Amino acid sequence: MPKDRNLQLGTVGAVMPEDDVIVLLDNLSSLIAKLGPYLDYLLSDALTPAQRRSFREHAGRARVFDLSNEIYRFGERMNALCSETARKTMIDKHSIKHVQR
Repeated sequence: MPKDRNLQLGTVGAVMPEDDVIVLLDNLSSLIAKLGPYLDYLLSDALTPAQRRSFREHAGRARVFDLSNEIYRFGERMNALCSETARKTMIDKHSIKHVQR
């Protein structure tokens, strides 16, 4: 892939090289892999509901809720990136306009 391939983000004018986006995706993959076992533990019967509630309060209930929503929306977009059929399905579902290059 050429080094000068940049992704421009709509009318904002922000530009990021494709390679940087790929690095971010790799970093995200690593974070997900590291957090997965901890989330499994937090959701397991090893903890009581009171302990999970305490964790949510300590982490910030709004943070947990907002992050959950952001991850859900991000997951939809990642799924749409898997194929043109999935992309069209998401666009139709959310009436998303594509960014002109």
